[in-house]
Amino acid sequence: MKWGSVTERFWNRVDKLADKSCWLWLGPKTPTGYGRMRAFGQDTYAHRVSWVLYNGNIPKNLSVLHYCDNTSCVNPKHLWIGTQDDNLKDMVKKGRSYKGPRHWVYASPEKHARGEKHWWAKLNKSQIVKIRKRYRKGGITQKQLAAEYHVAPSTIGAIVNHVNWK
Repeated sequence: MKWGSVTERFWNRVDKLADKSCWLWLGPKTPTGYGRMRAFGQDTYAHRVSWVLYNGNIPKNLSVLHYCDNTSCVNPKHLWIGTQDDNLKDMVKKGRSYKGPRHWVYASPEKHARGEKHWWAKLNKSQIVKIRKRYRKGGITQKQLAAEYHVAPSTIGAIVNHVNWK
């Protein structure tokens, strides 16, 4: 594949607003918002293509990371090279870790099904209350409750210890 072809297809899918703002990818995206395109003989992320077009090859075992935390951004001024560990540290520092206030579960709770609304849920709220009461009362093990409710003993353990269904 010719570089000119990749460059042209790349720019046809970018909304370049201003030099200081994010350049948004308008082409296909992953469910988490990362741009995708076919380039250099493989399917790849659009922000990686942007890095290669502006800065050259990406060193082996390194990732292209976003300063702006906008997964659709392909502005090379918003990108940096780092390890997966760098990416995780950046995520925690910016409050995007699972327990951080900027994580999508907390930033957009309406997009995160919890409790019996979660597609994996096998139990409902009234069953959870009964399980906790019966276990607290004693005379029944987590293993017995698990067999009765057709779930794993670890599931019952997480319920009675308030790890799940808080």
